[in-house]
Amino acid sequence: MTWTLPDGRRVDRLTLRGGGLVAQILTLGATVQDLRMEGVDHPLVLGCPDPADYLGGGLYMGAIVGRFANRIGGARFTLDGQEHRTDPNFKNRHTLHGGTRGTFWHLWTVEEARDDSATLSLTLPDGDMGFPGTMTIRADIALRDGALGLGSTPSETVRQVVLPAALPGIVGAVLLAASRAIGETMIVVLGAGAAAQMSLNPLEAMTTITVKIVSQLTGDSDFNSPETLVAFALGLTLFVITLALNVVALYIVRKYREQYE
Repeated sequence: MTWTLPDGRRVDRLTLRGGGLVAQILTLGATVQDLRMEGVDHPLVLGCPDPADYLGGGLYMGAIVGRFANRIGGARFTLDGQEHRTDPNFKNRHTLHGGTRGTFWHLWTVEEARDDSATLSLTLPDGDMGFPGTMTIRADIALRDGALGLGSTPSETVRQVVLPAALPGIVGAVLLAASRAIGETMIVVLGAGAAAQMSLNPLEAMTTITVKIVSQLTGDSDFNSPETLVAFALGLTLFVITLALNVVALYIVRKYREQYE
């Protein structure tokens, strides 16, 4: 979801799901706009529905504040013998949470976004709000850590966060490998042989669809011959089976991925 601030800047929102938690993260200040837990009918954090409110009455709420959190008395400090004057945004005398345009005011860059975690970054130039030196900040937000922080045991975190997030990839990989194996030919011939029989024991010789197609098309045969027609029928059957496996894999991947969007 996207909003436009009064100054024209665009704010995006990320939705993270995992471990019974749902988090809404704004690129404005890397702010946690909303955090909810399954079975709890109210949010776990304070937040504003409109991101523009975070620049007004909701200032600093749920955001990452900096460069310096809390106050700098007199809006000045000395570093390596040199005095630096910072932005006096608190009572026109002190610096609070990095100044008027601290980290909470900036739009953070989304470096990586997954189902249950996200990485955002921000670079502040030298002299920004009076602070010396260029500063790059990276924020890793993960519901796995959040689940542990809220009291989940490591085993519960694995079952409810890690495995659900990884399940689409695991299922997709297994079904893709199965469809690839079904379409294999030479390795099946070398490993299982080409005897015309089927068995539940993988160590016994048996025939696969691809091996049968090869045997049917060996030599010069007329297109209308029974051998050629059988080979094309087997090829069509193999195509339908492989297509069905890929459709099932796609359905499973999308079904579980919807839980994190």
